[in-house]
Amino acid sequence: MSKQICKICNSEQMTTDDVRGETSCEDCGYVVEHNLPDDTWSPGEFDPDHESRRPIPMTSEQTKRARRLDYAIKITNPKTSVILAEIKRLLDTEYSDLPEESRKIIMGVITKLFTRNASIPQIRKVTGRKLHLAIILKVMAAINYFCDIQLPVVRLERESGLDSRDLLWIKRKISEDMLSILGVGHRHVDSSEARRDEIRRVMSEYLGYMNSDDELSLELVSRLKQLTNVQLGEKGEPLETASTGSRAVRVVVKEAIIDASREMTLLPSQRKAIAKHLSGAKRSSTSRRGSSSSTA
Repeated sequence: MSKQICKICNSEQMTTDDVRGETSCEDCGYVVEHNLPDDTWSPGEFDPDHESRRPIPMTSEQTKRARRLDYAIKITNPKTSVILAEIKRLLDTEYSDLPEESRKIIMGVITKLFTRNASIPQIRKVTGRKLHLAIILKVMAAINYFCDIQLPVVRLERESGLDSRDLLWIKRKISEDMLSILGVGHRHVDSSEARRDEIRRVMSEYLGYMNSDDELSLELVSRLKQLTNVQLGEKGEPLETASTGSRAVRVVVKEAIIDASREMTLLPSQRKAIAKHLSGAKRSSTSRRGSSSSTA
């Protein structure tokens, strides 16, 4: 076997690095050969240097195929498939009063949630029907918060009979994934957009309680929401130059809801119910759970 000579400096002093799979010149460092086969290891045998070996980088097309394969594996996982099928059954039966489009959105978000977080099917703290209902309700709450959709989450949570501690635990478990799925987890938010999100959150809170009140129909609350948005638009919210200035969001939203209710033809009991929810008074006396608060 002839000696190797460096093409750069004509030196015959060569060194071989078995880990890198390279032969290089000791004098100038020029790599004469690379990707050399390692005679000390062959497929099927234990590789003592497996931790130091660098995998061959994948092309963009190979990366896409790997991601699609990973997605398919997670979705077709037997346990995941059973849970998703049961969640879809609950949406189509117990939540059939929700619009079909809303149910499709909820199911789509839940499917993405399972592909992003493979640990959900392994949850042991909450299991079975409680787990399925909790996931549905917390995903609905996230959609209410981040999207222009008003789902009766408060009422459904009360009717579900789930422990509030279990609901809170599931919320914490999926909160980061919800941020990423709904597209707001890593984008820049300016001051106007942050105020808009806060307005939407406070409105969702107040209208959610009103949705659970027997005195206020869902159609009435939906109309109230539309008029409230109009009122906020007339005030210039959520821009920094709005006529409301730097006033607290909760105060601004309360005033907008009150002004919107004045434009509607309401019964005295309905106006009283709206005022009660805005004031933060106890709401259990008129909830759709059918129970009434005790009187002294």
